[in-house]
Amino acid sequence: MSVNALAKETAASEIDKLCQAETKAKAALDERAAALAAKQERRNSPRPDDTQADLVKLSTEIIADEAAVAIAKRDYARAQAARMAAEDRLLKQKRQQWRSELLATSARHMQQADERYATPLRAVLAFLEERAVCAREIREFNEMCQEGEDMIVDAFEQMRFSPAMPDDIVEVEVERRVRPKNLVSWDPANDFKNWPVQKVKEQQVANPGRSRIVPTPLHEIFGAPALRPGERNFKVDGVRRPDILIDVNGAEYKG
Repeated sequence: MSVNALAKETAASEIDKLCQAETKAKAALDERAAALAAKQERRNSPRPDDTQADLVKLSTEIIADEAAVAIAKRDYARAQAARMAAEDRLLKQKRQQWRSELLATSARHMQQADERYATPLRAVLAFLEERAVCAREIREFNEMCQEGEDMIVDAFEQMRFSPAMPDDIVEVEVERRVRPKNLVSWDPANDFKNWPVQKVKEQQVANPGRSRIVPTPLHEIFGAPALRPGERNFKVDGVRRPDILIDVNGAEYKG
């Protein structure tokens, strides 16, 4: 068992003992307070057979019980304060340990920032810069094509393209109230509720389709913040930054 784990277990055991002591002190206080209240009630409302001597003796016992209740309150307050102090110490220890762990994690992230963040993004940026050049040259090539020549389809962008899917329509048989052919619209007897129920066929959408998804080129929307002040953000320079609504994957929805 580690030192920290042992310390936590010891502190928890200490708090358990203090809670038991607090519970015991509270029970003793309640018991003494109940006994005092009963004697005070009897003194204020004597029994039929109580004599003056009995009440004088009772008053003496009440004074002693009041002192006992005061002592019990003190003991309970001490037990409660000891338990709360122990819990505060434990919470402080937990916060200190949490603080140390967070500082260590933050320091580790700072040390690993270039390896785990900047270096991979530079590789991504290099790829997207190649993509930008290729996409631009494909557009230029297609603009130069003569009539009858095959234009180039950008395989990378085509890979990201999602075609539209129509709704999946099925025909089902349902029961509906059908308007009679000889219905007179102004006749109160021909209310909708009185129309006959018949089985009819209708079309329903079993599975909804989707609009085609034309993804915005990644090199046009990619961007990531730099790590340190003064450094340039990660993005492909010199490309169009479309002012359009896109989803989290950079997909532009077109009907």
